[in-house]
Amino acid sequence: MILFCDVERPLRWRPVTAFNRWFGRVVMTASETQNVAGERIGALNRLFPHVYTIRLAFKALKRRSRAGYYTSSGHCSAPCSYSDLVTRRSAPDRLWNTAT
Repeated sequence: MILFCDVERPLRWRPVTAFNRWFGRVVMTASETQNVAGERIGALNRLFPHVYTIRLAFKALKRRSRAGYYTSSGHCSAPCSYSDLVTRRSAPDRLWNTAT
């Protein structure tokens, strides 16, 4: 058996205590789960199915076209050229490999 207690740990600095209380009040409330029927569900848990659907769509795009995936998902940290997408080399390879 595991016992979870909602006890605030004493902290030394007031800003840290204020952040801890804010985090508990805002973030933890937003991530509430439904353990029994009728309990409230937090905003993050209501939003998750929609976000996960988008993730699955991007995973399917990656299976079909890696170039399309990396172009559309914003994974290029620097402007990518067509040759970068076609060769599918990572940025460190492009920067440090001068043999090609």
